[in-house]
Amino acid sequence: MSPRVVGLDDPEALDVSLVGAKAAGLARARRAGLATLDGFVVTLAASAGPLRGAAAELARRGSGAARMVLLRDELDEALTAEIGAAAVGLAEPLIARSSSALEGEGTWAGAFASLGELRRHEVPKALRSVWSAMFTLEALERFEAAGVEPGSAGMGVLVQTELAPDCGGAATVEANGSVSVSAVKGSPRDLLAGWVPGVRAAVGPDGSVSGTEATELIGAVTLGEVAALARQAADSLDCNLIEWAVSGGTPVLLQVQRTRTAAAGPGGDLDDEALRELRQPEALAMAREALRRPRTEPLGRNRVGRDRWEPFLASVAIANGEFRDGLAASPGVGAGRAVWVSSPTAVDHVRPRDVIVVQYPLSNFAPLLWDAAGLVALGGGPSAHLMEVARSLTVPAVVGCPLDDLIDPHGSAGNGDSDSDDVLAIVDGDTGRVAVLEL
Repeated sequence: MSPRVVGLDDPEALDVSLVGAKAAGLARARRAGLATLDGFVVTLAASAGPLRGAAAELARRGSGAARMVLLRDELDEALTAEIGAAAVGLAEPLIARSSSALEGEGTWAGAFASLGELRRHEVPKALRSVWSAMFTLEALERFEAAGVEPGSAGMGVLVQTELAPDCGGAATVEANGSVSVSAVKGSPRDLLAGWVPGVRAAVGPDGSVSGTEATELIGAVTLGEVAALARQAADSLDCNLIEWAVSGGTPVLLQVQRTRTAAAGPGGDLDDEALRELRQPEALAMAREALRRPRTEPLGRNRVGRDRWEPFLASVAIANGEFRDGLAASPGVGAGRAVWVSSPTAVDHVRPRDVIVVQYPLSNFAPLLWDAAGLVALGGGPSAHLMEVARSLTVPAVVGCPLDDLIDPHGSAGNGDSDSDDVLAIVDGDTGRVAVLEL
């Protein structure tokens, strides 16, 4: 019989199928000697029965009923006692974090819940709340987009001491050996959720630091220590993305995973002759017609692939569009009809292979990315969980890009009006540039 509670230092904690991807990654980090908090995991085996019951209730009565089953039904006494015994060794307050087997893939970044500021006796109730997050409307939309049955993957719950960090953020080891660091003062929660951009720095292979705001905020020494921790994770675990926090002057790992980084930039510039041809009325008319074509080419599981017109549309946008600069967040170049999406629930006007434009890169927009040609956020930063979803789905993305004057949420590209069919955008996720053209 599979254990239902496992410590991070137990050999069983290395098994993703038992404890989930997040917990297994941190167990590997502890075994490799990286700075990681201790904790324990309520395993996927413990969730199997309750999640089956919730899935059956979902089919009968919907999302709310499924969550209510999980929130209402108490854990059995034996499991409650095991959790209580494991929690004794951890300092309060505690935090309960999702650790699904699915979370090894970036497409699930930010999909599930964490509950903090817990006392030991509150952990069993928090556990049921984390389980219930698999049946929120937002999570169900992501399950549908990914072609996964809700509740089928199981949900581990990782319990650790909750830090009150001095600063925190994310760090990525790039293909060229430098480390890109995003940081905020205090908890990195809002940075990772997409609400704030944070400050950024790059730490070169030689230890040089660039990024004035980040250096002023947390100091060059701390940036170097975070970069060293990221490189340790890359070398020891083959994980080039970490989430981190500094508490008591020491950087510690909050999460490790593998992400996609930019390699070489896009191809060469258009020559003068090509620019002249692309600026002719015939080229613009052809682009307008192509933009209005429905995109239906199958790419695979619930996805629509790039069609033959997209390189042409990209060239027209480059030749004629108005450019804005943001921050590169997911590599690649994509072009398509630009649509403003004000809410994850207001998406009737969105079509496959559109360029999605949002105010903030919030995780709830993730289901739209399975079919997107690109993603632009006016606010937020590259460390937002939604950007990890974009990278995993190879959707080019740019954040912190001021398009307010080019795309009107209440008019052109806003609400599926006929005018929105004529707004073309190209997203260059390698350089952080976006061009918009109203045809």
